[in-house]
Amino acid sequence: MTRWSSEYLLIKSIIGLGKKSINEITDVIDDNGLKFSNDDFVILQEAVQILEPFAEITSRIQSESVVTASLVVPSVVHIIDHLKTIKSNISFLKKLCLQLEQATNERFSGIVKRLSQQIVYQDDPFSDPIYFVCTVLDPEFKFFWLVQMNYTPILESQMKQHLIQMILNECEKNIDTSFDNLESSSSSSTLMTNSHTTQSIDASILKKRKLFQYDERFNSSVGSTMTPINEINVYINDPIRSKFSLYWKNSDLYCLKGVVKRAFSIQA
Repeated sequence: MTRWSSEYLLIKSIIGLGKKSINEITDVIDDNGLKFSNDDFVILQEAVQILEPFAEITSRIQSESVVTASLVVPSVVHIIDHLKTIKSNISFLKKLCLQLEQATNERFSGIVKRLSQQIVYQDDPFSDPIYFVCTVLDPEFKFFWLVQMNYTPILESQMKQHLIQMILNECEKNIDTSFDNLESSSSSSTLMTNSHTTQSIDASILKKRKLFQYDERFNSSVGSTMTPINEINVYINDPIRSKFSLYWKNSDLYCLKGVVKRAFSIQA
């Protein structure tokens, strides 16, 4: 845990005692310098309210069972929405809210700009669209997180189209890479065949299915009949919200699965 997180937990523990208990403790110590005024207690409460989502996100990304790349965009969206909402309920720490808003906008400017459909520059932090791709391809999130942006129906529809296009672009990259690998493999196979024309076919070259083995590679011809856009539609409309690894392990959406294998190697 970071230092600020430890201090947050300490403040939260103090608040949990309640003002009456704290007053009783400070009365026993008999030190006026340790006594909490009403304003002091309110300030601590506001600090906990403001920092709570930051602490929750920090705890979540430290878990070993989550895909951190897909958490980036929903976390930024949640923080933006939280700070915007809580400002009206804060009396003493409004400046802290403004500073956190500014820091979020600067630290994640690439993501914030895409959310507001502004021009994103390559040198903007988190400018790579892959973070949005990872979020949409995580069954926990898909498009569900868009509700916190409070878009108009038209803007939300436009944003969804942008997100779909980002995924299609990644599918195209994946297809190009696969094609290049296939060409390279084909060239190597041709050279090998020419140099061993009199040699009998090695049994290991033949791809045989093992008993009761249902490897996805043997079903690739089935998945290849579906276009990337059709796979996206099937995925988005799938009501199942299982864990990321379980969902994609059992999925037969091969274009998207190829993107997932590549995209989720990114460390956030």
